[in-house]
Amino acid sequence: MTSSTHNYRPTELIRLINKSGFGTVLTESRLKVHRGRDVNSSDFRTVDLAKYAAWLTEEFFREADGPLDYQEKKRRQAEKNAETVRTGQDIGVIPEVDDPDRKKAALQSFRIFCETYFSEVFYLKWSEDHLRVIEKIERAVVQGALCAIAMPRGSGKALALDTPVLTPLGWSTMGGLKVGDEVFDEGGVSRRIVFATEVQYGRECFRSRIIVRNGAIGSVSTGESRTFRASGRSGTC
Repeated sequence: MTSSTHNYRPTELIRLINKSGFGTVLTESRLKVHRGRDVNSSDFRTVDLAKYAAWLTEEFFREADGPLDYQEKKRRQAEKNAETVRTGQDIGVIPEVDDPDRKKAALQSFRIFCETYFSEVFYLKWSEDHLRVIEKIERAVVQGALCAIAMPRGSGKALALDTPVLTPLGWSTMGGLKVGDEVFDEGGVSRRIVFATEVQYGRECFRSRIIVRNGAIGSVSTGESRTFRASGRSGTC
C-alpha cells in the first residue's frame, strides 16, 4: 500500500499509467531514468505523482538542451518525416466539384474512379486478377489496412524512371534510386530499399494527369520503368 494518495511505488505507478488506455507508455527502465529528477517523495522509496506529472508536462513543452536518447531521436525524426510527406502531398486549394454525383460514385468504387477519371489509361477490359486487386485496395483504404500484392509480369506494377519519389534526403526519381537507399512509406517512416529490378526498356508507359482549373498537376511518361521493394513494405515505391 502507498503512504499517500499521491505517492506510488514504482511498480504501482507503472501499472497505473499503463492502464490509462494508451498501451505500454512507461517501463521500469524509463521510470528509473525519470526518477533521477525531482519526482520522488520525501522517503525516496516512492514517486510523488503530482511532482512527476508536473515534470512530464514541463518536459513535453520544453526542447531538451542536452543529447537526446535513441527513442527520442527516432520519435522526432518520424514526426519530421511525416510532416515532410504531408508538405509534399499538399497540392494547394482544392477547386469546387463539377459533378457531385460522379464524385460520390467514384468514392464508393475504385473501379469507377479509374474508369471515370483515368479512362485514357484504364481503357482495356479488367482481368479477374485486376478486379481482386481493386477489391483489396478498396478494403485497405476504407478499413485502413495494409496488404502486399503480387502480380504477374505485364500487370502495370512498374513506374516510369522519371516518377518522383520522396526520400529523407529530398526528392529523387525511380531511376535514381538503388538498393540500400531509403524512401518514405505512406506513414512518413523511412524504409530501406532491399530489392530493385533492372531497368525495363521498351515498355509501354502511360501519362497520367490530374486536371484542375489552373492547369495540370503531375505527369509521368517514358519508355523505361522499374519496380522496387522496401523493407517492411512490398510493391512499387
